[in-house]
Amino acid sequence: MKIKLPQIKIGINEITLLSIFVVALTLRIYWILAVDTVQLFDFANYQMIATNIANGYGHTMHGLPVAWQGSGYPYVLGLFYWLIGTTDVLAGKWLNVLFSMTTLVLCWFIFKKIFDDKKYALLALGGVAFLPQYIAYVNVIGTEVFFTLLLAAIIFVKLYFLDKKYVFVLIGLLIGVAALTRPFMLAYPVIAGVFMLTVSKQLKRSLIFAGLSLAVALVVIAPWTWRNYQHFGRFIPVSYNSGYVLFINNNDLNTNGLWMDPLRIVADDPERLEILQRGLEGRTVHQAHELEPYFGAWAREWIRQNPLQYLRMGVLRLHRTFFDGAIDIPMWTANVSPIYQEGITQLQRDNYLRHHNFLDSARGIMTIIINSAGFLFLLIMLKKYALAVFTKKGRLDLLTAVVYINFAFLVVIPFVYEGQPRYAFPAYILTIPAAVVIIQALAKFLGEKNAEKNS
Repeated sequence: MKIKLPQIKIGINEITLLSIFVVALTLRIYWILAVDTVQLFDFANYQMIATNIANGYGHTMHGLPVAWQGSGYPYVLGLFYWLIGTTDVLAGKWLNVLFSMTTLVLCWFIFKKIFDDKKYALLALGGVAFLPQYIAYVNVIGTEVFFTLLLAAIIFVKLYFLDKKYVFVLIGLLIGVAALTRPFMLAYPVIAGVFMLTVSKQLKRSLIFAGLSLAVALVVIAPWTWRNYQHFGRFIPVSYNSGYVLFINNNDLNTNGLWMDPLRIVADDPERLEILQRGLEGRTVHQAHELEPYFGAWAREWIRQNPLQYLRMGVLRLHRTFFDGAIDIPMWTANVSPIYQEGITQLQRDNYLRHHNFLDSARGIMTIIINSAGFLFLLIMLKKYALAVFTKKGRLDLLTAVVYINFAFLVVIPFVYEGQPRYAFPAYILTIPAAVVIIQALAKFLGEKNAEKNS
């Protein structure tokens, strides 16, 4: 008896897809094994907290409970360390590779859904797979790779399960975990509701969907909020660094939209200086939770008194985030340079610097082009999107609905709070499809022109 095996057709698209995944995985593994980096600042803090969680000391820094940043990523990383029995940084990098490749899988399903032509979906996937930031950041113990996975998962669920009766539960769970990772995601149910409105044109259903998603997200973060109340004696939904971030980025001395030492800002104000020095006595700013209300009040006062300057600072922050090149790659993901090693000649040092300056420039140009495409997409589709949101006309196609509102949301955050290149990291799964849309439109235009010429 002969058994007929199902025939599997493998075409150029399938070969291309498999090649993208294999090469993407190889590059990420190469980066974590061959490129050395030191975990600095926030990244060192995440590693410290995750290590403490794995060792049974909870979400603490230097022996004290903290809620300086969200607990989502440190707990995931800490539990992973506990499960595998090591807190070695390399293990965290391997976890990043898993997160990154899972994001690629989700992106493939997203792009396949929003692009009519599979070759453009593959082009977008290739852009995400081989984006230098998405390769390099697997080397960093930070929220970037994990948060981007969560964002991709939320978009995937919205695209494939929006018509399911209880989809709000899954969306709410994902938003809750994302909010525990980056607190601004507590506002995301609004984005989810607007997405549903633009593709369904059902206002009541969209409002209910947004409200129920928010309710589930609040249930997810509730245990952490209660923990914060027990430790710090006040209502802290996720973290207590929002006032600090707002203050260091909005003051008379900030001229470039970047981080500043808060003690420098208040150096000429004896009253505020005393408050900070008293709050920081024997502790770091990460542990001094009592200072957050002061920071927030001072920032809001400055914004009220300087609305035009605040808008200018917002523009500076957008520039730092989306148009400052890829300076974050050597800064965070490959910051151990061989030029300081003993025995290296001046010629070797110069050749190394020339090579890496070229790579930094090439990555920077690529980053600016991709992000420019995202902003151009926002501009071109503004009228179409406004009609879909504010009138009964114009139900949006999935591509526009997905890219527009999600990217706009990620633009607003640095404008309001803080800007630096790594904050653009999750946006690339949106700006790369936007760039592909522009390429697609140009290809169509040139094709039509060529057809006219030959007719």
